[in-house]
Amino acid sequence: MKKFERKPVGNFFIKKSLQLRLIVRIVSAVALTTLVSLGTMVLVYFIKYKTVVIYLYDKSTGEIPREHIVFLLLPTLIFSALVNVALAVGIGFYASRKYAIPIYKLEQWCSLLLQGKLTALLQFREKEELKELSLKCNELAR
Repeated sequence: MKKFERKPVGNFFIKKSLQLRLIVRIVSAVALTTLVSLGTMVLVYFIKYKTVVIYLYDKSTGEIPREHIVFLLLPTLIFSALVNVALAVGIGFYASRKYAIPIYKLEQWCSLLLQGKLTALLQFREKEELKELSLKCNELAR
């Protein structure tokens, strides 16, 4: 296989559509779980207290204003959602690259075999995860 000069940012998207789909799926899953968490918290509160209204006592004025429980939870949940989505994007970028590079290398290896270069070897940086696959593929090429 050819050796390429490493440009981590420029070469990040090896298989762009595949990687973007994976990132979108991870971010969507995290956003969905965040919304489910909000719904679950409101539902549990409603089941326990039969309302979604909370009464807060203000010591300085002596008033007892009513507030909707969602508006009390919302700032925390928005912050939590932003942190969750940021982490999901980071994990998505990392996972998508770990997923796309082996597929790209397999495609390149197959192309070399199709060109008649039957001694082409398949090598991965990841030692443990793909060692068995590369051994089998290299046995095939011999």
